[in-house]
Amino acid sequence: MLDKAFSLFERRTNLESSMTNGRLVKREYRLNRMIALCEAFGNPQQGYEIIHVAGSKGKGSTAAYIAALMNIAGHRVGVYT
Repeated sequence: MLDKAFSLFERRTNLESSMTNGRLVKREYRLNRMIALCEAFGNPQQGYEIIHVAGSKGKGSTAAYIAALMNIAGHRVGVYT
């Protein structure tokens, strides 16, 4: 029963699909190009400790809360929203 409910939910909220010319088009997202770009620049992202906040609601509040806690703990913090 749970599988049936999940399937129904997934058909209605597939964020990787979109309409193009009135037709539903599946999109695939891959990281190959971004990985190549990072490698070309020497993988600078590996020199940072990062907390990535994702989702559809509450990212700004969550990022501010985490930044405040990390700052209180003595860490240098940067927030971009």
